[in-house]
Amino acid sequence: MLLFLWTNDSQAQKMEQFSLFTDRDIYTSGETILFHRFVPSDEGSSMANISLINMQGKVICSVYKKTANDQTNGFIYLPDSLKTGTYLICSSTRKNQLLTYKELFISNRFTGLAEAITALRVKDITPIIEKPSNELQIEGISPTYHARDQVQVSVYLTTGLLSKIKDQFFVSIAESTPGFNSQSFALNSMQLNGSGMTGEGIAVEGYARDLNTGAPFKNACIFLSVPDSIPWLNYLMTGEDGYFHFQLKDYYGKNLVVVQGFDPEKMKLLKISLNLTDSIKEMVPAYESKTLPIDI
Repeated sequence: MLLFLWTNDSQAQKMEQFSLFTDRDIYTSGETILFHRFVPSDEGSSMANISLINMQGKVICSVYKKTANDQTNGFIYLPDSLKTGTYLICSSTRKNQLLTYKELFISNRFTGLAEAITALRVKDITPIIEKPSNELQIEGISPTYHARDQVQVSVYLTTGLLSKIKDQFFVSIAESTPGFNSQSFALNSMQLNGSGMTGEGIAVEGYARDLNTGAPFKNACIFLSVPDSIPWLNYLMTGEDGYFHFQLKDYYGKNLVVVQGFDPEKMKLLKISLNLTDSIKEMVPAYESKTLPIDI
């Protein structure tokens, strides 16, 4: 499957929604998802969140990525323990309420698939339809290829299409599986609250609490450290409600973050409660049972 994307000068033809692409639609647990994400030119956020969620809306894993030139790309590792079934990869930002989803099918690497399998698939959604173009032509491409085949094709663009291209032209080659049509769709939703993205970077926030009573701790000393190749350390004192908030402008991707809270008078550790978003149940679509083709 070849996908062509370009940037242009025409205001009317600017991308009106998020677009999220993966290197294929079917994976095995333990593998890696490669993704590329495009955003509208007027979206304005420099950070993007890419999350893998299950059918119940539970976030399996996620990564924060910095955007440049209205796009970003990266990868997500799939845990070995994932059960066989349908999952969703979700793209969001702090500034936009429109979330983009793409349906994926993941098979557990140890149990595999039965000869005939019935799976839950997304239903009652309006898929994002990519607009076909008759202004380009591909010659020399075959319907199928074997691993490590040498491939050479020619791509012809019309003069009209060339005049629309501003500075970038992308060709994406992704694996497709006959009989499994992975759909992408968008849903309007509430903002994702808690630790996560802001317009300028990643935010880490939460509360310092007393270990014995669980009550918010006043005037707690909170330390945040990032033991990365570029180490970072910061601290603050909480107010009466025990709330703390750190802004990490220069960190993105997957980083280890250590947060500790102390009673400055007795020098004792406090309990730290982070505001984490690990579920987006209200944004999960409906599902229906479908039989997958044996070719899978």
